[in-house]
Amino acid sequence: YWKKNQYLSLSFFKGALLTVEHVKNDVRILVEEGKETMLRVSDHVVFTDVNSIARYLARVASSAGLYGSNLLEHTEIDHWLEFSASKLSTASLFLSAVQELNHCLSLRTYLVGNSLSLADLCVWAVLKGNNIWQEQLQQNEAPVHAKRWYGFLEAQGAFQSVGAKWIAGAPKVKMATEKKADVGKFVELPGAEMGKVIVRFPPEASGYLHIGHAKAALLNQHYQVNFKGKLIMRFDDTNPEKEKEDFEKVILEDVAMLHIKPDQFTYTSDHFETIMKYAEKLIQEGKAYVDDTPAEQMKVEREQRMESKHRNNCVEKNLQMWEEMKKGTEYGQTCCLRAKIDMSSNNGCLRDPTLYRCKNQPHPRTGSTYKYVHFLLGGLHVVFTDVNSIARYLARVASSAGLYGSNLLEHTEIDHWLEFSASKLSTASLFLSAVQELNHCLSLRTYLVGNSLSLADLCVWAVLKGNNIWQEQLQQNEAPVHAKRWYGFLEAQGAFQSVGAKWIAGAPKVKMATEKKADVGKFVELPGAEMGKVIVRFPPEASGYLHIGHAKAALLNQHYQVNFKGKLIMRFDDTNPEKEKEDFEKV
Repeated sequence: YWKKNQYLSLSFFKGALLTVEHVKNDVRILVEEGKETMLRVSDHVVFTDVNSIARYLARVASSAGLYGSNLLEHTEIDHWLEFSASKLSTASLFLSAVQELNHCLSLRTYLVGNSLSLADLCVWAVLKGNNIWQEQLQQNEAPVHAKRWYGFLEAQGAFQSVGAKWIAGAPKVKMATEKKADVGKFVELPGAEMGKVIVRFPPEASGYLHIGHAKAALLNQHYQVNFKGKLIMRFDDTNPEKEKEDFEKVILEDVAMLHIKPDQFTYTSDHFETIMKYAEKLIQEGKAYVDDTPAEQMKVEREQRMESKHRNNCVEKNLQMWEEMKKGTEYGQTCCLRAKIDMSSNNGCLRDPTLYRCKNQPHPRTGSTYKYVHFLLGGLHVVFTDVNSIARYLARVASSAGLYGSNLLEHTEIDHWLEFSASKLSTASLFLSAVQELNHCLSLRTYLVGNSLSLADLCVWAVLKGNNIWQEQLQQNEAPVHAKRWYGFLEAQGAFQSVGAKWIAGAPKVKMATEKKADVGKFVELPGAEMGKVIVRFPPEASGYLHIGHAKAALLNQHYQVNFKGKLIMRFDDTNPEKEKEDFEKV
């Protein structure tokens, strides 16, 4: 149990350390240096995964706002935590992960929302300890937006404080032998005529201006002044979910502070009608098509340079699907309009990019005039492709199902098991030890967390379902007893049977055992046991129903009680008041 006047004991590094620095005014934490990363909440509750620790602290110190302000932000943050622990921490994926990070930060100050979050802390921490990234910084080769974001955070007090305490033995950064000259210059405009140059500055009113925005604005001002041209400032209000009028006011104040004087103010929404006409013209000319391919499949097709099944639809079919989008029908909301460019291009951005999608939210200036049609104009939008992020999002949306636990501690326990399923249990070299860990935790439990089904059970079960080693262990009757009992108990339920029947094609084939071992039980001898002097005990925890493992233990002890005319003590192990219930004692 956590209380304001109690200490949480933490041995830490990286993301956990940063989180502590940001919540230290709300949570009293006793910090100890050690070889392991560990948060000890009590004698019985210990977290060892960095992301689980960060989530727990952010939830305890909710006033710090590190875990977002709404359900969507929670899920975005979860996505970035998974990203930091997987792609960004895998050597072979690091460079592509940094490019993905850079792309997402091109028009953002923070990774999620308009303020600092766990996403920034954990991603920054991984980069801080990465040798390749530090070398890119030293050689001035780091992607521009990611570098700007990293430097912006590093300049803040909490990050500097953590940097000063960074663990000994962090990777040494190889210094560049020669520093490249950092010389800026304005690009020439061949053929530009005095008085005829028109430039524009199009910020999105979803956050404060950062140094990248200022650079773009001043660059355009240079051509405006030197060619006596025209500077148009256009608010790119194409995403009603993120734009806020407050940011418009702040951005205008910042532009004035930079002594930039636009000749014209406009909004992208002023031109929605014209843009839609051009979109329809592209469709009619066969230069754009409507696609209802699911986002995940579309991503795979782009990566593999495969054409969509709708790419060569006739104009009439595309216009019909386009009308569904304009009306905002249920089917229309599954579609998007894509430019027909070049799916074989080496530049991924040219592989039929998305132009329009449906947005189920009124626009602040145009209301529902255009139903749910939302013109992207190269904007950044969230698509969840990580299994655990999707699971968390759905569990939060359907909170009445209770899949994400009933209290803060259960949330964090569930997060631990999700990390476990995505890391240890999904790594071939760690699988067998992970199964033993799972088996140990299930020795006196019906479910992984609490007294009911949760995301922990779903995600861990799903990984085992698709694992060839586990399936072979089951076939050969070699699976650890408690994990096997739990797995079978879940598999017997309707929802699990339904999913099992639809299991994806291409799942690992299970090698059948050539010979089934006999499952013969026997009672262990008790050397030196005397008649009438044997005492045995059965200590269940009243946190769930008895399962076959409990029954086996009880009958085993009863055997010795009867055969040695001894004594059987039944003791309820009531050491965890949060989990025990009198109803279970009665049952």
